[in-house]
Amino acid sequence: MKKKPPANTSPQSVTPSLESQSAESVPTPTRADDWVRLVLEDADSYWWQVDLQTNQVHYAPNTERMLGRSPAPTLAGHLIFLHPDDQALPAQQMEQAIQTGRDQFNYSVRSVALGAQVRWFQVSGKILRDGQGQPRMMVGRAQNITATKQAQADGYQSEARATFLLQLSDALRSLADPVAMQITATRLALTYFGADRAYYCEIDGDQVIVRQHAARPELAAIPPSYSLVQLPAMKARLLRGKPVVVSDALATDVLDPVTRQLCVRLSIRAYIQIPILKNGRLVAKFCLTQDQPRLWTEMEVQLAAETAERTWDVAQRARTEAALRQSETKYRTLFETLSEGICLIERLPLRADGRRDYRYITMNPAMQALFHIPDLSGQSIRDHFPDEVEDWYDDYDRVLQTGQSIRFERESEPQGMVLEMTISRVEDGSEPRLLVVMHDISVRKQVEQVLKQADRRKDEFLAMLAHELRNPLAPIRNGLQLLAQTHQQDQLMGTMLPIMNRQMEHVMRLVDDLLDVSRISRGKINLRNERMDLTQLVDQTVAAMHPLFINSGRQLSVQLPDHPLYLDGDPTRLNQVVTNLLTNGLRYTQEGGQVWLSLAPLGEQVVLRVKDNGIGLASDQLEVIFELFIQVDSSLARSFGGLGLGLSLVQELVQRHGGRVEAHSPGLEQGSEFVVYLPTCGA
Repeated sequence: MKKKPPANTSPQSVTPSLESQSAESVPTPTRADDWVRLVLEDADSYWWQVDLQTNQVHYAPNTERMLGRSPAPTLAGHLIFLHPDDQALPAQQMEQAIQTGRDQFNYSVRSVALGAQVRWFQVSGKILRDGQGQPRMMVGRAQNITATKQAQADGYQSEARATFLLQLSDALRSLADPVAMQITATRLALTYFGADRAYYCEIDGDQVIVRQHAARPELAAIPPSYSLVQLPAMKARLLRGKPVVVSDALATDVLDPVTRQLCVRLSIRAYIQIPILKNGRLVAKFCLTQDQPRLWTEMEVQLAAETAERTWDVAQRARTEAALRQSETKYRTLFETLSEGICLIERLPLRADGRRDYRYITMNPAMQALFHIPDLSGQSIRDHFPDEVEDWYDDYDRVLQTGQSIRFERESEPQGMVLEMTISRVEDGSEPRLLVVMHDISVRKQVEQVLKQADRRKDEFLAMLAHELRNPLAPIRNGLQLLAQTHQQDQLMGTMLPIMNRQMEHVMRLVDDLLDVSRISRGKINLRNERMDLTQLVDQTVAAMHPLFINSGRQLSVQLPDHPLYLDGDPTRLNQVVTNLLTNGLRYTQEGGQVWLSLAPLGEQVVLRVKDNGIGLASDQLEVIFELFIQVDSSLARSFGGLGLGLSLVQELVQRHGGRVEAHSPGLEQGSEFVVYLPTCGA
């Protein structure tokens, strides 16, 4: 009877040349070198081996992490933890493989982890027979496909979450450096969560090293490194592998005095810490902090955890790709087991017809499965793909000549796939070669298409809503005007009608903004340009807005040139630009505050400035203030209403006039300034 292999046995000893080995010739798994073992343990799949005589199962070291529970020592014990609807599937697949003589199987099942969490796995394997042709052993691999199944099932829980993850994936996909990936992830998370800090730490033993840090500039910096020995309570919580969520560091009783004092010193009142554990070892954490109490939602915690895991996985994959380029012998096992299609190619001399050609040196099974081809190692690409577009060869030549890796997407029409590709030059002492990594992202592209359709439907809905709202407003406004004419002596009506008229005008402006946004987003707004005097237009707009400033207790100071400033523009739309900027200054300035407007020529441009001493803008708000539906979170702003459309319309209309608009602010409570640049057309 065979002895059970030790618990730290790696599956690599059973992975090479499985096609040619019988069960009796499969060696007992032994420890692989540390580099390969660590790579496999961080992979998103695990290997297993079943002795069909004893029903005993041997697993890869990372199996417990993949399953979310301790693996069962027998096949029957393993099946108990499958979803009830899937428990019979493995036996059916194995029986079918044996009866048909194919001795291979491939199926997907659900496994239940601790806490009743369901994980999806794509299982593939092979039956190995003894010298008499009897099934003796079964070996295979289980790939975690939970994320793919979840995306297919519900397309993510919300459009905002899906959009952020898509933005994160797109940003990381173009990068090949792990450090750049971490920097990008922390900056995107800081903006999306509206947090004060977002930072990514790597942990070696008890030593925490802050690798990348994004924060508001006025905040104290996080120490570049510190020891968890000084923070025993935090260490214990992180080692549990669960997110640490604190809504108010001064009110909670879960923090020890040292941690609470550290939070006070760093202006941290609320925070999320996402621990990243690999093989039971705390290797990193991702943190978000707020200087005010904040009740973090479950979706925010889940999204922070997914951001941390995705950043870790992508950065690790980038490190793995760098290691693959350094040594072909080191990545052989990983090369054979990765789900991405990988091939190593080299350039050949020009063909007789003058066309370029490359030759496959090797390709992994995933590459063969991706394109439904046999192993073409040693054969010419042109011979098997004679109609290959020249763009592929342009990319190959460029990477070979420059040594700069490239990452891009490309459609493969014959297979109906969208591929994400990375091409890198490999130096191994001989002639430079190219490592090509391909990943099928067709499912993700389908999700992107769904999001684009949802965005289009949103624009159509806004347009329909604005039109439907505008229709009943006209008779209401006419009715108010009629009441004003027929009840001039009514004291009560004399008080109420001006209020009702102001509110009606406010609603009309909101509806007009919605209509403009829908027209711009659908490309249906047309400018009626004419030669016009901007000085006169601004003067008229200020005169119309001045009573509103007086009634609200704000001061408006205006500085205009004493001569015309001519430009080619649409007077109605430029009036809308000036009105929206003045309204914005009014809205975000306290009672008694000041708004300044100035207009002046600058070379072949005219510059319009609207400045206030109001609540100001944080640095991260400057980057998004012109986006649709963005508003500064302020009770002062809410008192004036609005949908967050005004500044977005300003930017769109200014750009359509060939100009640009900028936002400036020294910081919160220090006022803000909006500067519009427009081209002039001479005297």
